[in-house]
Amino acid sequence: MTRFGALVAVGLIAILGACGERDSFDQEASFADIEAAITNGGLDICESSPDDDGYANEATASHELVVAFDCDSDDTVGMTIDEFDDVDARDAAARNFEVQVRPRGHGVVWTYDQFTIFTFGERDDDVEEKLTDILDELGAE
Repeated sequence: MTRFGALVAVGLIAILGACGERDSFDQEASFADIEAAITNGGLDICESSPDDDGYANEATASHELVVAFDCDSDDTVGMTIDEFDDVDARDAAARNFEVQVRPRGHGVVWTYDQFTIFTFGERDDDVEEKLTDILDELGAE
């Protein structure tokens, strides 16, 4: 590899490393905080399925939710919230989710404190946009 090629490679690694900023890892949030933000933000939680063992690799607990403006409609968003004891495990799970949803784009990943928040599958754009606004206001990255 030439010196120029090496510099380009290092530059690309630096740029890619800066993408996908993650939230801090203070372990002060709770599932209840996230769910309250969702409902206070104007969405209903239509289904909630907690799992004390966690779904993602190294997750300590998880909640699967279905959210909507109106639970009687088919306009919903499915989401999984995974909790972690370790920032590296949380960020690895977020990267794993990001890779799984490409190139089709049927998923969005956020980190919030010790959590990953992942929306997936076919979903209603209006609900997804509202959920994005809610999570942005909460401080999720």
